[in-house]
Amino acid sequence: MTTRKYISEFGLNMQTDRVHILQQRHLHLVTEDAFGPGRQCHIYAIGRRPRITFDPTSFKITPEAIRGAFVVHRREKPEIYDFEQPNRSANPVVRVECEYPYSDFSFRNAKGESNIDGPVAQFLPMAGAHEVYPEVFDLEVLYVGQAYGKEGSRTAADRLVSHETLQKIYAEAIHRSPEMDIWIVLFSFKQWILASFDGRTDKFGTTLQEDTAHMAKVAHTDVTEGQQITYTEAAMIRHFQPQYNIEYKDSFPDPKHTSYRECYDLDLNLVAVELDTRQIGSRLWSPTVAPGWNHMISFALHSPEERQHMFDLSPGAFPNRGS
Repeated sequence: MTTRKYISEFGLNMQTDRVHILQQRHLHLVTEDAFGPGRQCHIYAIGRRPRITFDPTSFKITPEAIRGAFVVHRREKPEIYDFEQPNRSANPVVRVECEYPYSDFSFRNAKGESNIDGPVAQFLPMAGAHEVYPEVFDLEVLYVGQAYGKEGSRTAADRLVSHETLQKIYAEAIHRSPEMDIWIVLFSFKQWILASFDGRTDKFGTTLQEDTAHMAKVAHTDVTEGQQITYTEAAMIRHFQPQYNIEYKDSFPDPKHTSYRECYDLDLNLVAVELDTRQIGSRLWSPTVAPGWNHMISFALHSPEERQHMFDLSPGAFPNRGS
């Protein structure tokens, strides 16, 4: 088995902070502070799922509850699901406006004012339908991309306003899969340092002094945001193998790629991306990845022959490649 290089091994983990889901027609609503003060979205995914609409004839509204049905449009035949939402005691809904094609709605009070409105497919997870019917809201990842610009000046929303691949996906969806809707998922991330220490053996590839110097270098050196974003994009592409991506599907990680070279210069052991999409009510999946609320994506930066995986503390306990 390959010898562990350092007593103290380190990795970089990008963990989802905020996640938003929307359609292209609503990109103009994404403001600079949509992800919170000082946070920006530079990573996005484009996905598809069956179109979801209300059955406008199904609503029964009482002071206590709003009951109705929604339709999931499948190629074979539509599926009907019931839903129930508590009515607001302070400002109750008295009627629903939902015009053809029934994919957008407005709940209105006695004054005719809108209580809640927007796309049906975004409202239903907010109402808890994703907990009862999670498979209905599963989103197939078709493309993963980034927008960064100079010093983070460009965001994903800026990039997607005019995006050739997005237009291609929309065009093909309309032509080949009219029962499907295209959705955009915007991500912001927080960075975490992963660490592993093995004090059980004295068989290492470096000296104690080299280990101390390596620890200090990692503690005092930041991987720049642009390089964090690039490796995050690449890891997500390698993980999901999206239909419309080409780069990184079979070539990540690679020390020859200068766009995330800083991870190698720091002599990190691995890089990881942690996705959590429960806040948007949609599990992500692809033909090679099962639907999941959480995706823990990790890749060792070195081959098993070169370097022992930082969490491989017993023979065969952990993989040395992406998991």
